[in-house]
Amino acid sequence: MFFVVRRQGPQPKLDIMAIAHELADSQRGNPPLKVLLDWSAVDSWPFEAPSLSTIQAWKETTPSISRAAIVHEPKWSRHAALLAALLRVRKAEVCSFLPSHHNGAVIWLERNTVDEALPYRGHAEGS
Repeated sequence: MFFVVRRQGPQPKLDIMAIAHELADSQRGNPPLKVLLDWSAVDSWPFEAPSLSTIQAWKETTPSISRAAIVHEPKWSRHAALLAALLRVRKAEVCSFLPSHHNGAVIWLERNTVDEALPYRGHAEGS
């Protein structure tokens, strides 16, 4: 089972604390979360790097996450890379997927282990 964080339409800016609070509010019990961050319907989203104090607050607010799949168009790769780095600092496994591979993101989240030999999940094999 996993928690879904969905963004759609125009977004004001990448607000990592809003995401952190949403994740913290979703945690039920102590097991680490598995999270699907679905950004496939985002229309616009200005990038703004977080301050050091915001990053520290993220670390203190975000619950334990074991695995996160980020579904996004390539134009949101900078946003996804920042969030992936923050999650990896907290020992989460993170992978990006194109919207056309949404089902692959769900399958990856539900797996018990990560196969490091798999290709980048954003592209179909042989493409």
